[in-house]
Amino acid sequence: MPHPGLRGRVAISLVLTAAAALAVAAIALLSPLEHRLRTQEVRDLVTAAVQSRPSFSDVELSDSQRLIPRLRRRVRRIATVTGARVTLLDRERRVIVSTDPDARDRYRDAARALKVDRAVRRIVRGGSAPQARVAVRVSIGGRRYVLALRKPLDEQRAAVVQVRRAFLTAALAALAVALLVAGAFAAKVGRRLRALRAAVVRFRIAGRADELPHDHASDEVGDLSRAFAEMAERLRREEEVRREFVSTASHELRTPLMTLQGRLELLADELARPAPDVVDGRRQLTDAREQANRLARLAADLLDLSRLDADVDLRREEVDLAELVRAVASEFSARVREQRRELHTELAPLRVVADPTACARVVRVLLDNALRYSQPGSPISLWVKQDHGQGCVGVHDEGPGIPAADQLRIFDRFARGAGANPAGGFGLGLAIARELGERMGGSVDLVQNGRPGATFTLRLPVVTPGANAIQTEASPA
Repeated sequence: MPHPGLRGRVAISLVLTAAAALAVAAIALLSPLEHRLRTQEVRDLVTAAVQSRPSFSDVELSDSQRLIPRLRRRVRRIATVTGARVTLLDRERRVIVSTDPDARDRYRDAARALKVDRAVRRIVRGGSAPQARVAVRVSIGGRRYVLALRKPLDEQRAAVVQVRRAFLTAALAALAVALLVAGAFAAKVGRRLRALRAAVVRFRIAGRADELPHDHASDEVGDLSRAFAEMAERLRREEEVRREFVSTASHELRTPLMTLQGRLELLADELARPAPDVVDGRRQLTDAREQANRLARLAADLLDLSRLDADVDLRREEVDLAELVRAVASEFSARVREQRRELHTELAPLRVVADPTACARVVRVLLDNALRYSQPGSPISLWVKQDHGQGCVGVHDEGPGIPAADQLRIFDRFARGAGANPAGGFGLGLAIARELGERMGGSVDLVQNGRPGATFTLRLPVVTPGANAIQTEASPA
């Protein structure tokens, strides 16, 4: 047997909820209704009987000729008001006056009514319908009598039956309306979900995010549709970035590989001659070594990007920023001397929260770019200071600077300026530096300060005085 779909389950759930609510209402209202009506009828009989006591007290027993007619009139008046059969009994339970003399009744409650001042009441469930019985003691000429009232409760039963029929009719109508409303609601929700499912299937096959439904409703289905549309668009953008990355990386790898292969072939041809040219061979070997170094740098950059994309956790610990920058600067001392430059440093003592390996990697990228893209012989400035509550590492060169057209994309992967040297980097250094800076809770920015050249800064959170020691979370592989 096939299981009902979402539309059927929603409709069944709503109808069952309505049915359960109606059942609870029926139990709470209809079940005690008949009892309440019967109890109220008995109370009305007791009230009428008690209020009639003074009318019997005024009757004089000495006027025997007019006694019975007076009693009969009073009994009929009570019967007219209550609709009950009214009987007046003496102490021996003999009928004196009755609105129905032919009725058979033993008046067993009369003896008890003579003994107490309150009314004796009960409901007898015999015969075709229950009967309310009330007996109250009255006084006539100083003697005690009993006024007995008998009333069938068939009207209350008929009223309950009528109310139950009306409630049943209303319940059926309510269930029909609930079924229609539930069906319409389930159909609408099911139609929206089927459209979303079809769009997901099409997206899985064709990968086109523009075919997803635009559901603007402010409910869970609308939120699901918009969330999936956003996810699909993000996947599309990531796929485009991946393809571009693979294409660019393949191109960047192909160029040094072809150059390296060509240099090695020329070197092999030169060495195969009877009298090889050692000077030309050394030149070819130097060029091959440079291309091998470029490939090594590209492989290292790609490895760093893969770690960043894999969300490898960085350490968070106290770092002496000045000492770290001084150590990194010493690594470039040979290149600085080779290019006949001056490296001006201003390193103020400062402790920050960072990953020391990632922080050193960022500083290397900034110094390498300053040495690579500025003219040999021009000075480079390097400083560490606290700026606006953050630790700041700044690198400034006096090169050509960053053109305005390239400033917005200089931190993108494989993005290089229009005038970049083809033998330079691969456009990955600044992208890696910015991502590392953001992962450490800081930033890497290009500063526009009006000075010639380019200025890059690394900003990191400083250590709060008096804070507890920061625990190491993880270390990159």
